Order: sequence, then C-alpha cells, then structure tokens
Amino acid sequence: MYKAIIFDFDGTLVDTVQDIGSAANHALTYYKFNSIPLNEYTHLVGRGMKQTITSALALSAPYARSENPQIDRLLYEKIHEYYKEHPFSYSKVYPGILSLLKQLQASGTMLYIISNKDEDILSKIVSHFFSEITFHKIVGINAENNPDTNDKITDKTNNKTIDKPTLTPDIYAKPNPYNVLKIIEELKELSNKTNVKDDKKIDAKIDPMIMAKDILFVGDSEIDFLTAQNAKIDFGFVSWGYGSKNLKSVFLKSVSTNKIIVIDHAQSLLDHIYSPIGISMGVPKIHKK
Repeated sequence: MYKAIIFDFDGTLVDTVQDIGSAANHALTYYKFNSIPLNEYTHLVGRGMKQTITSALALSAPYARSENPQIDRLLYEKIHEYYKEHPFSYSKVYPGILSLLKQLQASGTMLYIISNKDEDILSKIVSHFFSEITFHKIVGINAENNPDTNDKITDKTNNKTIDKPTLTPDIYAKPNPYNVLKIIEELKELSNKTNVKDDKKIDAKIDPMIMAKDILFVGDSEIDFLTAQNAKIDFGFVSWGYGSKNLKSVFLKSVSTNKIIVIDHAQSLLDHIYSPIGISMGVPKIHKK
C-alpha cells in the first residue's frame, strides 16, 4: 500500500481545458489574433500556461513573433490575468475523484499535488473543488522558482537595459523531478520528527520507514510519466485525461525498475492500492485494473 500519492492536476483530478482554452483565446483575440478551437487545447496543456499560449500563438499566427518579439510575454500576462479572474467557469471534477480522495484521506494516505499550472491559480481551483480534502502540499509554477524573474535584462554590448524578448521557463517544472524529490526528503524529515517526544511533534501518522517505493505519482501525460521515472517512483496513468492514447507504447519502450499502473476509473486506483502487485523489473509491466 502506498503511504503517499502525488497527483497531477489538469486532466487527472479536474477537467480544466475549457477554462484554459477560453483564457488563451481571450488573450489571442485581445491582441487581434484568431482564436483556435477549444478542443485543440487538449494537446497544448501540460507544460504550463507559458507554453500553452506560445503554442496557441504558433497555431493562430505563426509569424507574429517576428513582427513583435515581446508578444509571448504580453500574451502570457493577459492569459494569466483572465484565467485568475475566471479559474473554474467550466471546469469539472472527474467522476469518482472526490470520493477517491476522501477514502484515501480517511485511510491516512498523504496527498500531494504537483502541477505545471501557475500556483496562484492552482490554489484557487483546489480550494474551490476540494475544500474537504487536506493536501499536505500543493506545488505549481511559481515565478520565484526562476533564477531571473526580472522583466528586464542587461544588453552588455550597448550598456543598457532592455525588455526580455522571451519568457523564462520554470526550471523546476515537470518533468524535472525536483519537487517530487523534495517531497520525498520532507517526508523523511517529518518521519524522523515523529520520534521526538515534545510539543512540536508533527504528525504521528507519518511512517518513519517511508521511502521512494512507498510513493505513487498519478498523472495523465508523458510529462507526468517522465517525472515519475526521473524521480524513480511508481507511476499511475489515468486514461481519462489529455494524455496521448499511445502512451502505453511509450511505457513499453521505457527501461525502468518502477511499476506502471493503468487506471481506467477512479475506483480502480483504490483497488490497486489495497491489492498491490509487486514491482516489475527491467522493461515495466503494465498493470491494468
């Protein structure tokens, strides 16, 4: 049984693509570009809003960037502004997810979210849909994660300050395993503190023997799979999300000692957790419930 589960968000817990697409189209039309069909956004989400709006612009107006090098940044500011004001107009929790989270919470499983969504917006949506659930940590894209968050850069040749021409990607975004590994280390630290008999005892439910093998990452995309693989933890692939339906072939081509679980509905994740199958070795076996 897993002691902690880390969930992706978009396409895993909540269907958010219509709100993301609406915000992106608002940004595009604000700057006089054509909107793109909402169903196209299922292929554009997963790497964060910066990448989403950059990809949307490429479909809407492929040559716009050459005419205005600042357009990516302007579009990102507009999509963020609109999405923050309209974060869940159309979004819906996937069937069975709330019940799943409640059961996991009741069993003492520690719950986390790691997403490439902007963290301020992510927190608003989580609070709206999952007020009954205690997530131990919610991690999203945060400008503070970037080594250079200023809007200006120095042109050393002309000794002057100019606007950044492009957006800076978040250096800790998935599939970088940094945030997963950080959670693992924090769990180990907390488990050590449970043995300290004082008023600052953290959480008696934390198992002092928790290790990477006790943690499952659940997501809907190749990005999530690569995150789990890079962190060397087991992966649960939800088949209802935005990920490629050909991901199973990607799994079979990978070389990993970690288990891969294919989850076709929320209840099947519970079935697997309470009836675990042993970790596969070499090319991972796909366990389907």
